[in-house]
Amino acid sequence: AQSFRVGAALKGGVDFDVTKGHDLDPEFTLNNARIYTKAQVLEDVGFSVVAEYRQGDGFNLLDGFVYAKVNDQLQLRAGQTKAPFDRATLSSAFNRLTWNSSIISKYPAVYNKRNRGGALWGTFAIPVSEIDAGALGTIKPSLKYQAGVFEGIEGVKDIGDLLYAGRVQLNLLDGENEYTEAGNYFGTKNV
Repeated sequence: AQSFRVGAALKGGVDFDVTKGHDLDPEFTLNNARIYTKAQVLEDVGFSVVAEYRQGDGFNLLDGFVYAKVNDQLQLRAGQTKAPFDRATLSSAFNRLTWNSSIISKYPAVYNKRNRGGALWGTFAIPVSEIDAGALGTIKPSLKYQAGVFEGIEGVKDIGDLLYAGRVQLNLLDGENEYTEAGNYFGTKNV
């Protein structure tokens, strides 16, 4: 099942000068824009390339990685990608309810929370009977693990040192079965 997908996202704003009375004189800005590509070469093997434009910074490679899936419990991602550090790092800036990224997650990165290396990850269903939680729907708990080794950054650490990152996530409600996190449900859940 081969496929190729292309997508785009824009994040901008508009400022109004309210000191001019009824003539607000809007000023439009483009903060950043992304071009997404994802190709599936074989059923469980593919690659993704994401380029990002930032005002004042131009175009940069955001993500460039290959992925492979043996099964839900064993998957690989290698290239320039997000290290599995915390939820704020793994959530897309375009899927959050807040405008800016967290200032707490400041580990070494090549560009915008990305580093070069590889990560193994997977999800395990927790063997319990499905629970009907009313408005939340059926609860299917799961456990997700992520562990990776990345280059680190020269000058931040000694040259040759590697950056090790990992996390374990227990999902009591619906599991997020992707490497990155959704960030929110955009109103699809009645909690």
